[in-house]
Amino acid sequence: NYGSYYNTSSISLTANTSQSLGLTSVAQQTGFALSGSSNEQIKATNAGTYNLQFSAQVEQGANSANIYIWFKKNGTNIADSATKLSLGSNSSTVAAWNFIETLAANDTLEIVAQSDANNTSLGYSAASGNIPSIPSVIATITQVK
Repeated sequence: NYGSYYNTSSISLTANTSQSLGLTSVAQQTGFALSGSSNEQIKATNAGTYNLQFSAQVEQGANSANIYIWFKKNGTNIADSATKLSLGSNSSTVAAWNFIETLAANDTLEIVAQSDANNTSLGYSAASGNIPSIPSVIATITQVK
């Protein structure tokens, strides 16, 4: 079981408001499906232990910000899964990490972000010349057991 997903649009974060990161495109999937109103949930068809990995193109405009990213299972925060990024004004970074979680059939996982300031986004860049597009979010999930 595995899935590979990405988002081909920029995502603006509202200060002090958590937001699940939607996925607009499926590269490959077997044993998973996207669900939720913005395709923010990765839904398992089969029980197992899975590794959810992601990368996000985090951009901060005016003002500095702390950006928090964490995981939810079945709509509930997963304890001890958050990480904080601190960005200065007009800066960017790539957030990328993974998390292993055991799922039952029909369980969902999602990636959530929140900034403590305005002007924070996850940026998408269109293809240019021989360089492919840069999705705002890329997520993969693979079975480990």
